[in-house]
Amino acid sequence: MLFTTLAFTQIGHALGLRSVAEARFLDLRTNPAMFWILPVTILLQLVAIYLPLLDDFFRVVPLSAGHLAVCALCGLLVWGMVEIEKLLLRRKS
Repeated sequence: MLFTTLAFTQIGHALGLRSVAEARFLDLRTNPAMFWILPVTILLQLVAIYLPLLDDFFRVVPLSAGHLAVCALCGLLVWGMVEIEKLLLRRKS
């Protein structure tokens, strides 16, 4: 779970930091590369944890749907915290 949580929190962080000042609710049109990187990164993470061939290499076990949802929620939490921080900084200035 830690491996997947780290991956999803990095995705959330990247989504939040696409703009330092503006809140952009998943408007991926502003960054075409992110439009492709996001699903590819998620797919690669899922392959790493669900493809039995890679279990020994990454030393992981497949996650249940509930565990995967917790990991994804952690990523959304990081994204939300970045957006809240930007909102607070805009109000301050």
